Amino acid sequence: MSSDRDLLEIIPALIGYIDASGVYRRMSRAYELWCGIQREEWLNRHVSEVVTRCFGEEYARLALPIFERALAGEPIAFEGWQEGGGQRRRVAVTYTPDREPDGSILGVLVMVTDLSALESAERRAALSEERLQLAAEFTNMGVWERDIASGELRWNPASFRVMGFDESDAAPRLDEIYAQMHPEDQARHKAALAEAAVTGETFEVEYRMKGLDGQWNWIHSRGKFQFDSSGQPERVLGVNFDISREKSAAEHLARQNRLVDSILESTTDGIFMLDREWRFTYVNSRAQAALSSAGKLLGRSLWEASPYSATSQFGACCTRTMNERVATHLEEYYSEPFDSWFELHIYPAESGVVVFIRNVTARRKGRETLRLRDQAVTDAPVGITIAQFDSETDYPLVYVNPAFERLTGYSSEEILGKNCRFLQGPNTSPTVRAQIRDAIASATGGRFVLRNYRKDGTEFFNELRLSPVRDEEGRVTHLVGIQTDITERVEIRKRLTQQAQTDALTGLPNRYYFLESLRQALRQLNRDDSQKLAVIYLDVDGFKRVNERLGHQGGDRFLKKIGSRIRSSIRGDELVARLGGDEFVILVTNIADRPALERLVQRVLARIAGPMQVSGRDMVVTASAGFACAPEDATDAEDLLRKADLAMFTAKRDCKNSWKAYKPSMEMSNANFLEIAAGVRDALRRDEFRLVYQPRIDARTGRLRAMEALIRWRHPERGLLGPATFIPVAEETGLILQVGDWVVQETARQLAEWRQAGYHLVPVSVNVSAAQFRNPAFPEAVTAALQEAGIGPDLLEMEITESVIMDETLSSEALSRLRKLGIRIAIDDFGTAYSGLNYLQRFPVDVLKIDRGFTCRIHESTTAAAICESVLQLAQKLRLATVAEGVELAEQARMLTEWGCDELQGYYFSHPVPAEIIQQSMTKKD
Repeated sequence: MSSDRDLLEIIPALIGYIDASGVYRRMSRAYELWCGIQREEWLNRHVSEVVTRCFGEEYARLALPIFERALAGEPIAFEGWQEGGGQRRRVAVTYTPDREPDGSILGVLVMVTDLSALESAERRAALSEERLQLAAEFTNMGVWERDIASGELRWNPASFRVMGFDESDAAPRLDEIYAQMHPEDQARHKAALAEAAVTGETFEVEYRMKGLDGQWNWIHSRGKFQFDSSGQPERVLGVNFDISREKSAAEHLARQNRLVDSILESTTDGIFMLDREWRFTYVNSRAQAALSSAGKLLGRSLWEASPYSATSQFGACCTRTMNERVATHLEEYYSEPFDSWFELHIYPAESGVVVFIRNVTARRKGRETLRLRDQAVTDAPVGITIAQFDSETDYPLVYVNPAFERLTGYSSEEILGKNCRFLQGPNTSPTVRAQIRDAIASATGGRFVLRNYRKDGTEFFNELRLSPVRDEEGRVTHLVGIQTDITERVEIRKRLTQQAQTDALTGLPNRYYFLESLRQALRQLNRDDSQKLAVIYLDVDGFKRVNERLGHQGGDRFLKKIGSRIRSSIRGDELVARLGGDEFVILVTNIADRPALERLVQRVLARIAGPMQVSGRDMVVTASAGFACAPEDATDAEDLLRKADLAMFTAKRDCKNSWKAYKPSMEMSNANFLEIAAGVRDALRRDEFRLVYQPRIDARTGRLRAMEALIRWRHPERGLLGPATFIPVAEETGLILQVGDWVVQETARQLAEWRQAGYHLVPVSVNVSAAQFRNPAFPEAVTAALQEAGIGPDLLEMEITESVIMDETLSSEALSRLRKLGIRIAIDDFGTAYSGLNYLQRFPVDVLKIDRGFTCRIHESTTAAAICESVLQLAQKLRLATVAEGVELAEQARMLTEWGCDELQGYYFSHPVPAEIIQQSMTKKD
């Protein structure tokens, strides 16, 4: 448009600019006309003081929080009532944040437009005010001269201030000037001087210099080189100006223009300007959308863009305002192309006219809308009531719709004049009643669910939405209630809540319900520090094997029985929940003493371990438990549960079918477990594992007959570690599969190396975990390792402990497949299990290795001697090879040889040694 000033001078609105501290910096003259104040007295005062003075405390209480939101960066527009200068107006208010390019808020521009009545031409004229004029002023001019040959620089005193140097110092060198110049501007400055030195033209360049206060100032330099008789630059003369204020003013002016544009675009009215040739010089987006969809209006003639204007009342008003310089207004219906009613305000401007246009079709149709709303309320499917607000305790019904009559069973004649409290009964929540009273007293309304009673006495759940109705003075006159029967919804929600809090399998509370109950108990504990509570964490030992044996359906029946046993072991005030899988938890409140808690844990574990029949199978299972107490161990629900879990994990790791109380030292133990687990994974990657070999000697000839491969970990910090340090962790974490594969591959590789070196090879046995035997891919992995090394299966022997082979979940298929490959199977630690003999018939076994716990005592214990001799006789009858472990004395070797043992192994012959040592006992081929 031609001039912002034209528009701002005649806008019939309050316009104010408030900085980030909340202080008014600019006010339009409309403040004087609306509020009866003098602008000069109220400029530079805080917004709270100005708004309270102008419009009263109630309006300030509503408006100031909205201003704070705008100051936080939120553009806001709304309509409301405002009092000032003895008048009450319906106003439209916009708050537009003023931002820096980096997004920071400089202030807020406020615009308040009177919507309640038309403004007179005389009042419009009184709204004009002088625009803030910006003028640049050069108050510091530095004059300088530099000798090209010597580099000497001579400055006038002003140059020091302009360029940011201390006046007490000498004129700086050129390199010192560049040291204080902004890095981004140095190349441009040098290029300007270099070009001028060649062309002889005057140079001009702008750049930033760091001032004495550390701020960047904008400098404008202008100068020219002088040349000697040979045409070489001899000196350069110039002047420097500090143009920081001009730069700041330009940025501020651009920001103000953006704010004006923002206001004009954010207003709810369409605004456009026409010059004296009836051409559009400004059109905001709302006016463009309202007047034309066929192209931009800017620059076009009003009569060309809107031919019907020439014959309409609007055209006549525009002509009058243009000619007579008086404001006019009208409401007019335009059938084509709008089919709408418009309200138009036309004001004279220096360059033409300014037109405000608003679509008032909705207002014109207000009566029809009210009629339709009345019909909608009457026909609404929900109950609607209107109560007259006489006081906080007296609000009789003045209207009920037919749906309310159907909902309650009462006719309007029976209840008009009564308070809605007649629907309440003995089971209506006192808490909800109090909430409704508070909402009515504070005139805030709200949403409530309460139990009500129909005329016939039946209960129903009523969702009540209560809203206050205020008059023009803001006083509550009525209360509108919308009432919905949500009985079915409440029942469904109740069932869903119960389902969400219950474990579907066992019917016990689930993790969510348990944690909520634990949190509530802890809150009660905080209020009564004399009480204590505990969380007991239970986990079934070996549930995976139970699941594999029974199948998933059988496993589910098993878990139901476990849950039932735990529940039958506790008192009625203790809570049992299933967290998931085979994990259960008990919340114990009102603990008498620590021994009583320990007896409870022992009772639950004993109850679980009793004989059980599932899916027609007799089973004996155990569980491990851990507990933590509040408040001594933890006061947070999740932390207390975690510590009980950690205690259970420690018990399971140390000895299953046991319990432990939480101790802080377990945190370190658990951390050590995790550290070892991570270390095992890294050791596989860094090749830190090594094999050592212990010979097995022929009992009759004394020659090397076989050897056992044993794993060691060459830890980078802790040195050589035995398998007891890390194998249990590997089994717990599942890394045992990778470790076991490495042992088989390394054993095959070493056998191939010995063969290539010309040694006679003897079988080597390796220890295999139950997890490897359960892995269906294990036989193929062994076959691949042997094939890659080129070693026959007769040179590899697999050792599995007697306790593992007794596991019913272990399939004999893997052992049979290994035997078919030609690999021998040995039972390690034979004699330690109470019923191992039953399983010798089921599995294809080649070798029995007598446990060292018996062999090391045969020379001094008749019981140990009898057991070893019996095992050897049994093995001979079953045609199984025998190996005695742990032989440390010559007497032990003699006795075992006499009893017919095939091979002897122990420290009497050799400790486990590296491959290069064991090969010294091996013979080479001829």
